Amino acid sequence: MDEEDIDVIPVPALSVCNATGATAYLVFLASAVKANQRFWSWFYEVMLLDFVNHVGSQYPQYKDHTAWVPCNGEDAQIRMIYENENLNQALQDAKVVIAKSPPSTTEITP
Repeated sequence: MDEEDIDVIPVPALSVCNATGATAYLVFLASAVKANQRFWSWFYEVMLLDFVNHVGSQYPQYKDHTAWVPCNGEDAQIRMIYENENLNQALQDAKVVIAKSPPSTTEITP
């Protein structure tokens, strides 16, 4: 498997959510230690945005709330958000804030 490849296998009905049609995913990466850009792109676009939109559609009282998503500050997690204007806009439209928590010192990101 190439370093930038990911293999995503959807597993219907195996999820932490009990909603009809809920799906879990098995994700294989070349390195279990360091996720690559394709993984983070998939995570933000498929997992995170779908989840936030689902919560907003199922619980209208939360639709206009901001979702705060902590990350450990690795450059790979954050850089692509600033480099990908479409992803950045989609996160802003969904009111999602990706933030580095204060105790995280793994990477310094501008």
